[in-house]
Amino acid sequence: MKKSISSILLASALLLGTIAPVVANADTTGDTSDGITFNLPKEPVNPVDPTDPGTDVPGGGGGTDPSKVGNLKFLFLSNSMDFGKYDAEVTADAAKAKTYTVQTIDNSNGNSTTDAINGSKNLITEVSDTRESNAGWDVTVTSGSLKNGDNTLDGAEINFDGTGVTTKSTSNTESGISGNAIKLQTDAGSDVLYTAQKGSGMLTTAFQLNPDAITLTSVPANVASGTYTGNINWTLNSTPKSSVTE
Repeated sequence: MKKSISSILLASALLLGTIAPVVANADTTGDTSDGITFNLPKEPVNPVDPTDPGTDVPGGGGGTDPSKVGNLKFLFLSNSMDFGKYDAEVTADAAKAKTYTVQTIDNSNGNSTTDAINGSKNLITEVSDTRESNAGWDVTVTSGSLKNGDNTLDGAEINFDGTGVTTKSTSNTESGISGNAIKLQTDAGSDVLYTAQKGSGMLTTAFQLNPDAITLTSVPANVASGTYTGNINWTLNSTPKSSVTE
């Protein structure tokens, strides 16, 4: 899969100050102030166990480009998904009615030997947000063309039903994080699959989407034989769409 990252990087400390009450004695007065400084959390560099995102899964792979470092980034994205092999439908009505469901998802994770990611059958998306803003974010998805040489599945649609996604967050803000049902026509437009509203999605968030929730529809009739492949483009946006003023 092709992955892209769009993020705003913030780095500063948060100072919380309190002033103690002045105690008046016969001859003296004085002031006392107390402060505490919180630095930004340490930025994770490894993928995590999607069922326990507080646990690192070393080994790299899956997706974060080391040059794309910062306070908001993908930690892991599934490598690919396979819809399987089928006979082409020979009539337009039959082809239009046919739904193809993802059969296998590749979650190979570099040199890692753990099954936390490698053994998962789900589509995994992991996001790290260690900014101080708590502004939220969203993940948009775009589908490129599905091609076999010069042949293209014109008009085909890839559907993600993210409403039943399993979400784990180390900040315990799952109530502000949601998945959406989206329909993507190949090589046309994008849509928001996952959203972390303002005040949620901090630290590490892991999504697991069952392959049954990913389907291919509107495949043309009597397509040319062969394997059709394409790219899914994932974009991590620094502010959720619903929070942006039009």
